[in-house]
This record gives sequence, C-alpha cells and structure tokens, in this order.
Amino acid sequence: PPANETLEKNVQEWAAKNGVKVKIDFFTFDTMSVKYTSGIETGALPDVGEMESFDAIRFASMGKLTEVADLLKTISSADGGLLPNLDLGITFHGKIYGIPHYQLVNLLYCRKDLLDKIGARVPQTWQELSDTATKIHNAGYMTYPIGEAWTYQSDGYNAWQGVLYSYGASFADKEGNFKPDFNQPKAREAIKWATNIYIGKPRLTPPDCLAWKGYSNNEAWLRGEIGFTWNGPSIWYRLVAENHPLKNKTILALTPAGPEGLRVGIPELMVLGVFKTTKYPKLAKSLIKYLLSKEPHEKFIKSAYGQVSPAYYNFTKMDFWKENPNQLNCMEIGKYTGLPGYPGPVTPAAASVVASFIDMDMLQSIITGHLSMDEAIKIADKKKEEIYRVLPH
Repeated sequence: PPANETLEKNVQEWAAKNGVKVKIDFFTFDTMSVKYTSGIETGALPDVGEMESFDAIRFASMGKLTEVADLLKTISSADGGLLPNLDLGITFHGKIYGIPHYQLVNLLYCRKDLLDKIGARVPQTWQELSDTATKIHNAGYMTYPIGEAWTYQSDGYNAWQGVLYSYGASFADKEGNFKPDFNQPKAREAIKWATNIYIGKPRLTPPDCLAWKGYSNNEAWLRGEIGFTWNGPSIWYRLVAENHPLKNKTILALTPAGPEGLRVGIPELMVLGVFKTTKYPKLAKSLIKYLLSKEPHEKFIKSAYGQVSPAYYNFTKMDFWKENPNQLNCMEIGKYTGLPGYPGPVTPAAASVVASFIDMDMLQSIITGHLSMDEAIKIADKKKEEIYRVLPH
C-alpha cells in the first residue's frame, strides 16, 4: 500500500538527517503478535516496534517496553493532544509505555442506492440497521443485506465490541475489573440483536457467514452481494483505486449507536514502543518524534486513503478530511474510540479476553442452537472470570 511506502520514506529521511542506517521490517496483522512474542523468547527485538495497543500493554506487563511519558508529553503538546480514551491503551500501572501513532478505524459501509430505493436514511443505531435491512429484504432488493461474521477474526470481534459497548454493557468496569454479562440486561439486549440478524425472521446475513474469513466481507461487498458491513477503509481503498462501479454507491458511515444514543467506535490503535533491549534509546525516541511531526505524519495520512485516522487533535484539522464525506467519517469516528476493556483501561486480562474470541464462541453457540442464551453467557463469563483471576487488571 502507498502508506507503507510513505512510512518507509519518512524513516529513511530521519535516518539521513541523523547519519544512521535503519532496517525496516513490515509484517501482517496475522503475524504481528507472533513476531514480537518470538522476539521476546529469542531476544531478537527491534529498537522501535509498532503494535496494537493490547500488545503494548501485554509487553509492558512483561517488563519489555521502556516508559515514555516524557516523549508522549512532547509529542502530544506539539500535536494538539490525544483524542479521547487513547491514553487507556498505553497506560499500565499508571505509567506510559507507548506512543499512539494512528487509529485503524472501522465504519459502517452502506449501499446508498439500496437506501434510496426504500427511502431510508443511513442507520443511526444498530436496531435501525437491522430494521432497514429487513425493509430491503422484504422489498426484494437483496436477500441477505447484512454481511457481519461473528467469527475468529478482528473484523467480527471489533464489530461485536462496538455493539456491546454502545448498548451500555461491557465485560469490565471503569477500574478494569471483571463484570459478568449474565447480570447485565443491556448485555443480553446486545446479544439478542447480534444473534437475531442470523436467526430472526427474516434472516439478514448470508448462510455461509459463520465460515467467513477476515477478507470475506470485503470480497462480498466488491461483488455487490451485501448492503451493509462493518470494516476499515480497506474496501474504500479498493473501490477508489480500481474506480469500481460501487464507488459512488458506497457510504462510509459512523458506527451505529446503541438504544440510548451511545456511539463507540472500535479501532486498532497502533502504538509505537521502544523495547528495553535497544542499545539506542535516544535515537529510538528521536525517530518516533520525527514520524509524528507535522509534515511527515501528514504525508503518511494522505497516502492511506482514510485508513490512517489521527490519534492527535491537530491532524483532525487537515483539509484532506474535507475532500469527501467518506474520508471525513474516517476521521470523525476516531473521536468515539473504545478499546478492549472499555470503559476501563486496556489490561493484559482484557486483551486476553478479546484475543481468545470467547464472545465469538458464545454468539456462535446461540446461533447454531447448540446452547441457550443463558447457557452460552454462563460459559463465556466463566472463561473470562478465569482470565481475570490469573492475569493483571
């Protein structure tokens, strides 16, 4: 992607200015955690590593990352301050262990032509989403309008977290302690919505949805098979780059709100960390500071087709976001961020709950009829409680 090329150019520009040589490794989301875990075991860690916020907290709890509060203060002051809740993804036991780089946001994709055919607006709540999809189905315009897979991939789990948190429920409280779903009526409402799009009448999701991979909804959208899905701007990038026929029929909308108007967007917060094994801590911090300075970071944002959403207020003011409504929403949703363990901090326990896909098992067991809702919630709660008993929170 162009953004990777821009990032590499920014790094090499910094290297030239500082008279040093830099080796850069890129790897996918699927292999990122494995690469770092392997590096911890072998001692072969980079000087600076980019990672998701829950990995930053996990590695901080293992004593592998350098505390960087002073660096964050300098960068945040220059860039207008952090957007809401992002500090929760870099703080462990009151100390700062990472520098937010950007957010890989997720939005609700909507087919404008289908909305126009039934005279509907962009859905503002999850319930309005399923109601609108039902109207599209009943009108015969699309059989299975919602492409949302509750499976073992980040798109599905992040979408589910957005539903759960926006309904006012969570598996953790503001202090980061475990909170069972079984005792939360709002959690049950969220679970009912998430399962009804599969087992309600009419069914709103494709029959093979529970077999989908992380890319499956992207491909289904590009084939014109679904009318709504929750995804990052990667689909939009494809539509623009290929001048796809659906480009002008696609709306990227803010994540729907819950029944009381609470809107929680679930991004992947990308964090830059300095590993304690580095022999060059001053240079490592200098590189991070440069990457988040005005000119290099604006170039990076512009090269990403909305896939890089700001972590700092000053970058939300770029004219780039005003070029079209879809790009604008890629930035706006970053102001509604919730991270694993919302409304509390990201903790090793919260990160493990998300990484274990416990709620995906819960939703699937209800959808397939293997368990009742009560049985599925109890099993999920028990698994989460065990994680919170063992890991820091």
